[in-house]
Amino acid sequence: MRDLARRLGLSPSTVSRALANDPRISVATRKAVGAAAKRMGYRVNPFFSHALRSARKRLSQESPVLVFLNFLERPEQFTENGYYRHIWDGLRHEAARLDFRVEMIQRGPAAPGDARLLKQLHARGIQGLVLGAVLMEHLEGFPPFPCDNFCAIAVSASYPDPAVHRVVPDLAEAVDRGLRFLSAQGVQRPGFIVGESTLLTTRAETRKCFRGRVPDWFADRKPKVLAIPERAVDETRCHRWIRESGIDGLLIHASPAVATVAAHGQLPGRPLPCVSISVSGAPPQGVTVIDQQPSEIGRVAIGTLVSLIHRHELGRPAHPRRICISPAEAV
Repeated sequence: MRDLARRLGLSPSTVSRALANDPRISVATRKAVGAAAKRMGYRVNPFFSHALRSARKRLSQESPVLVFLNFLERPEQFTENGYYRHIWDGLRHEAARLDFRVEMIQRGPAAPGDARLLKQLHARGIQGLVLGAVLMEHLEGFPPFPCDNFCAIAVSASYPDPAVHRVVPDLAEAVDRGLRFLSAQGVQRPGFIVGESTLLTTRAETRKCFRGRVPDWFADRKPKVLAIPERAVDETRCHRWIRESGIDGLLIHASPAVATVAAHGQLPGRPLPCVSISVSGAPPQGVTVIDQQPSEIGRVAIGTLVSLIHRHELGRPAHPRRICISPAEAV
């Protein structure tokens, strides 16, 4: 059939429909295909045709597929991280509730083969895309995925295309709840520790919220902020900063390793209340956690995406929506 399609300059699907006398194909095209098939000795196999139609019918009855594009370097990075894993769970569960399926496709930060991936997505009839996070070290020069012919929504503030709908945690509310908790614990001079590998946009937003909200709860007008590497936590530097800053409480937006070091950096006889935003994994002992509800982020993202599909709102929206998910109470 491919040889026949190539000779006629038609697609294989058009030739297949013409040979099946599909009314969607013009009479002239059907006649031309039939004549060419006869000249080339092509014969339709009725058993194969029946099997192919049956397979297509089964596929059409399956749940439609939504695609999650993972921009991290390795596919397992998304499920290794507790925060991202909960987003993925929320995506899958809400999709199933709405009779959809979500598949994860590894696109990576370098964007190789976008043309091929686009062709595959279109061939499968994919209408909806969920766009994942982009790490800070890959943001510079990162090419956004071409979403012009899809309904799309991002589940990270770091996705670099501003003209896309997105669902993100309400960091301002998370910071406010953390500071409120520290104030209730009698803290007078809070400090803020942020991980250097935290997403650039998220880190800047959280730090801005912290500096802006501290005067509302505390007398200190110059809050202390420490950015610290997360892969090799410098315990000495962290503990020295805690002592020299004279802080008596911590708000942390970093990995569990940083939160653990900070919690164990308490001065003798002086308990140091610690509140952590977005700890991926089990909360360290002695650290209160502000849950950003990543599973709710995934759930709302799928609900919004399905609504876009039903309204056939393809491409870049004129007025992108930013949906902020409020955190749960401190636990």
